[in-house]
Amino acid sequence: MKIAVGGSAANVPHFGHKKLVEAVVSTKKFDQVRWIVSGDRSDKPGMPKSKYRYEMGKMLFATNNDVTVLYEPEEAIPTFQVITNLKTCCPEAEIIWYCGADHFVPRKKFNDRCDVLGFWDYGEELFENQKFLIIPRKGVDMSMLQLPKNYQILDVNIPEISSTEIRYKIANGRNVIETLPEIVKYSAKFQLYK
Repeated sequence: MKIAVGGSAANVPHFGHKKLVEAVVSTKKFDQVRWIVSGDRSDKPGMPKSKYRYEMGKMLFATNNDVTVLYEPEEAIPTFQVITNLKTCCPEAEIIWYCGADHFVPRKKFNDRCDVLGFWDYGEELFENQKFLIIPRKGVDMSMLQLPKNYQILDVNIPEISSTEIRYKIANGRNVIETLPEIVKYSAKFQLYK
């Protein structure tokens, strides 16, 4: 069994997320594709609780039975722990973590190490031992990436959509075309982006 798993703060879930996850599904290489809405994150203050972001995530993938949307109900769980938990409950499975290429860009704030090596819990162990499916991002020079030992690149064109801009549009009553109307109505109902 092969399981592809990835995640996002999903603040607001949008068509870029949908395209990315559906591109993973379309490879037909995985028995399961999971998308996890992260729990509360101290590095992203003011973010709506994960239960709200999860409900919107379910709306985004409501018509796709090949995607399992999950969420972390309290604090965000580090990627390493998510993978460890998955290996414990599915010991026979091959686990592949999918994520954007931006996580592998060297950054000055991490002494020219990428996010995985400079910021993620047990990043060096993941970099050495975990299988990754890396999705290109617009504006990211793929030749400059610090690539893990075991990776594949998924050649797909993902639209560059800003959750920040969607939140601004919702808060100001502007027309939002980057996500589902149901998500806009849901967020307005609970005043998530007032």
